[in-house]
Amino acid sequence: MITALKRIIKSGLIRAWRNRMVSVATVAVLILTICVITGLLFFNVLTDVAVKELQSKVDISAYFNVETPEDSILKVKQELAGRNEVTSIEYISREKALESFKEINRDNDVIKKSLEQLEDNPLEASLNIKVVNARQYAGIVSFLESGPFGGLIDKINFRQKEGVIMKLDNIAQSVKKGGIILSFILVFVAILVTFNTIRLTMHTAKEEIGIMRLVGASDWFIRAPFVVEGVVYGAISAIFSLGIIYPLILFISPRLESFLPGINILAYFQSNLFMLLAIQFGVGIFLGAASSLVAIGKYLKV
Repeated sequence: MITALKRIIKSGLIRAWRNRMVSVATVAVLILTICVITGLLFFNVLTDVAVKELQSKVDISAYFNVETPEDSILKVKQELAGRNEVTSIEYISREKALESFKEINRDNDVIKKSLEQLEDNPLEASLNIKVVNARQYAGIVSFLESGPFGGLIDKINFRQKEGVIMKLDNIAQSVKKGGIILSFILVFVAILVTFNTIRLTMHTAKEEIGIMRLVGASDWFIRAPFVVEGVVYGAISAIFSLGIIYPLILFISPRLESFLPGINILAYFQSNLFMLLAIQFGVGIFLGAASSLVAIGKYLKV
């Protein structure tokens, strides 16, 4: 068994070396596919971070009627804090809201005089609410409006921010779907090119395959060297892909970080290096081996 395995591996390596000129196109397409899939992985990570950063700056505010007691508002806050989707709640009292309003409009004499003429604080207390996912804001609004606290609330500014919130969520979903579709297209193209290359090498080995069949070699024994050849293409492609991607990350990372603070793709690459290597080698070897299996399978049926 071990001897047969050694022969298969040796035959596959020799076959890959003999057909190295024909294999250039296969390796090139596999490199492109692996690089693009890795790039899409990084792009998805960047998009997730960017969208989460934007979402963290978006919240909704529930404004309470002026006569609502502070204890009741704090009770609403406590109820919201018990919900899993809520990440933060900030209570803005009427007094704090007035102080902030005065600070913002400290240079506006008209507003300052208007406030001086008022006998009471006209501003409402509010709760600023943030959730995990933008799609969850609608559920929070429904909970506040239809629950036992609905009578305490004057208004919720969700409708004004709904367009921005939904747009952010749609962008994130579209990017993920687009990345998945593009990855499948590239995988299909890579398998097709590798498949055709393996088929070409099979024509050169047609006589050898015929002899192996005559001496009673099993389909598995005939198929295995071609699979090894495909695996070699995949492994070589993964190595070259890493050699292309790493310098690109070194070049892009500082420029991207200056544009989007807090996003460091070099640190992400270094901390996830083994996972990324496993993905690249896994994709390359899978594409090479799968293409070879399909090609030799069709050939053996002929």
